[in-house]
Amino acid sequence: MNNRWVIGSFVATLGMLVGLARADIGVVESTGALLVNGGSTTYLSTTGALTNPRWAGYDLGVFDVSAGDTLTLTNFYFENYAYNGGSIPPGGVTNDNWLDNSSIATFTLLRDGNQIYQAAMRQAAVNGNNRNWDLAASGTSVNVLAGLSPGSYNIAWTIDWNYNQWIGSVITGTSQSSSTGAATFSVVPEPSAVALTVVGVAGLAGGLWRRRSRRAA
Repeated sequence: MNNRWVIGSFVATLGMLVGLARADIGVVESTGALLVNGGSTTYLSTTGALTNPRWAGYDLGVFDVSAGDTLTLTNFYFENYAYNGGSIPPGGVTNDNWLDNSSIATFTLLRDGNQIYQAAMRQAAVNGNNRNWDLAASGTSVNVLAGLSPGSYNIAWTIDWNYNQWIGSVITGTSQSSSTGAATFSVVPEPSAVALTVVGVAGLAGGLWRRRSRRAA
């Protein structure tokens, strides 16, 4: 695999040492994979994977939808943890929090605060108290530019995930990019629209010039 999990593994190990004395939950990594115009993949992280650019404030660039430009979310990688004291039965007074195969995570992609995609995440791997999630082994294909008119936009995400609490409850937590900020991009007008604008301005200027010429005569 690439470097998505390298820094995360170190953070997870450090977190495990800190959490031995108490119940704990948290997120090790949250990384989106975005394909720009079918080229190379850009990995943007909110948590963990410190070698990746941060999601918050990242400028994805300028796109021309009429020319076939695309900005595609191809996958999202999420790693969380919940420490388990190992008591039986679950909910015993000495239990910590824990994740298991019944735990779920739901990913939502937002554009300018509006939902454009939502999917249940897959538990891709188990690493001690940690669970690795993604949007399926084959990923996904969500063109963020679909249906957009010219303008400036931002994209953000949320993940709602649940865990078993030491007192016997199932609790839902929310992780989100909006806690730090969104990534941005722009869509430019179609060339034909630009041409019509230029023609319109030129026509207006020509009309004003003709009026001035008649007055001067």
